[in-house]
Amino acid sequence: MSLPVGDEVESALETLWRLGPSQRTAVLERLHERAGLPGNTATWSLLLYVTMNQESELERLAGEPQDVHETLETAFTDLRIRAEARRAVLARPLLAAGAVAEALGSTGTNTREAASTLRRKGDLVGVMDKRRYLYLAFQIDPLERRVRPVVSDVNHVLDAKGDAWGVASWWVSPHPRLDDRAPMDLVAGPDESDLRVLARTAVSD
Repeated sequence: MSLPVGDEVESALETLWRLGPSQRTAVLERLHERAGLPGNTATWSLLLYVTMNQESELERLAGEPQDVHETLETAFTDLRIRAEARRAVLARPLLAAGAVAEALGSTGTNTREAASTLRRKGDLVGVMDKRRYLYLAFQIDPLERRVRPVVSDVNHVLDAKGDAWGVASWWVSPHPRLDDRAPMDLVAGPDESDLRVLARTAVSD
């Protein structure tokens, strides 16, 4: 199978393929980071193999051609799901790091540090988009100038520090146990304490 690509693209792929494995991985990681692509480098490496029609390498990696096709179908499905989750998160009100610091009443000279510290601790979920972190706005209580306690608790239970996009997606996605409301819709409402139970259930399922 050969995908239709222009001469310039084909030449770039051939140049990339002549690099050593570690160099090739480094290039893929940089492309992955700069483009903000969903999925991981391993997935894109596999797709690159297919684009370049390296049948022997494909068989070595994934066995018979049928296995390769099944693997690719799984990879594309995973990428589609991740892309849809990404769009859903980015469609919600978001704050840049400076706006988080302002909402928290931070007076430090480094406006990004307040948000970064909370993100590294796992209190605040922040997602990388176009080489900057963005934070779902509902997480901040503008009156109390703090991360909402229930949000911090849930972010720790769901491991926002280790799986930022997954946790952000959980917050914004309709949930069947909430009559298809998103968990974020319960924040600052009479039922927000249910979120802690829901998060623990999600981890144990």
